[in-house]
Amino acid sequence: MMSSRDNETLATIYNNIASVYGEQAKYDQALHYFKLSLQVKLNCKPSDHPSIATTYHNLACIYAAKLYYDESIKAAESAVAILNQCPPNTFPGLAAVYTNLGYSYYRVNQLDRAEDYLQQSITLLRSMYKIQDDNHYKFAFTYNILALVKCAQGSFEEAEYLCQKSSNLLLKELPSDSVDVGLSYETFGIIYNAQKKYEQALLFFYKSETIIRCVSDEYPLLVRIFREIGTVFYNQTIYDRALEFYTKAIGLALKVYETNTKLIDSLTYDLDRVIDHVLTIE
Repeated sequence: MMSSRDNETLATIYNNIASVYGEQAKYDQALHYFKLSLQVKLNCKPSDHPSIATTYHNLACIYAAKLYYDESIKAAESAVAILNQCPPNTFPGLAAVYTNLGYSYYRVNQLDRAEDYLQQSITLLRSMYKIQDDNHYKFAFTYNILALVKCAQGSFEEAEYLCQKSSNLLLKELPSDSVDVGLSYETFGIIYNAQKKYEQALLFFYKSETIIRCVSDEYPLLVRIFREIGTVFYNQTIYDRALEFYTKAIGLALKVYETNTKLIDSLTYDLDRVIDHVLTIE
């Protein structure tokens, strides 16, 4: 029988392996090892131990990366349930859990809940780090998600302001070709597309695509970028270009999200819709 220390070591090993796979965007493998880490921890620690909350949060991040947002929310809320029992300001990662919950709720179109969690994240960051204003790198990701929420609510001016603030903070701390900067460009594209400012939208989507391609031509985020570019062309009734990018999106999705049938079905709908228009024109 393994000792408590041996179990903790094993859980850490599983966690580290999962983290490496996560960094490589190999999400199925990451999910497998985070689950193993959680199982070991549940066998050797109290169920309300902060370390277990950390693993739930890691699982939530991987589920979100795999686009399984309901599962991500469930895992993140398990983390919050544990961390809310801890003394205030003792777990720096709680703000990140709130931000990721906000993101997942945004993705399932529960905008009020998304905004609530994002505001909780901002409040907690201010309290924990004694920050008098929000011009700090730690706010950047939360601002970016809040910009998406505001855009979905139709508050475009506020969305653009928040996105610009996020982008400025990221560019102060990170190389201009980092994935996080690429994500902020994607958000600009979403905001401009929603306002039918298609030239600006394409400019930012292409900038985002260029950055993410530097990581890998098969990086999962490219599925979303291709789809968004296709949608900009579709909205302008430029159906041949829309078809080009929708085809890229589903082609890559079949490689990197092959088990996500909901996503594949949705991309297939996009493709069929634009093919109908192309055939009508011909």
